Amino acid sequence: MAGYDDDTLARLSCFDPTTVSQNAREQARHAVTAAVERLDQGRTEPREVALTPHLVVRGTTAEPA
Repeated sequence: MAGYDDDTLARLSCFDPTTVSQNAREQARHAVTAAVERLDQGRTEPREVALTPHLVVRGTTAEPA
């Protein structure tokens, strides 16, 4: 079993799934920056931001052989 987003439930020991983290803090920072630019600077063109996800290995992943 593996998850995606590394949310709060994924950190509970009763689940303990290996998951992919998308760095929620960095996502929030980009979202706030985009909102401020739209409100304060009138930016209307869309912007795409790609963040590098990383694997968080937990209890549902076996050790390499």
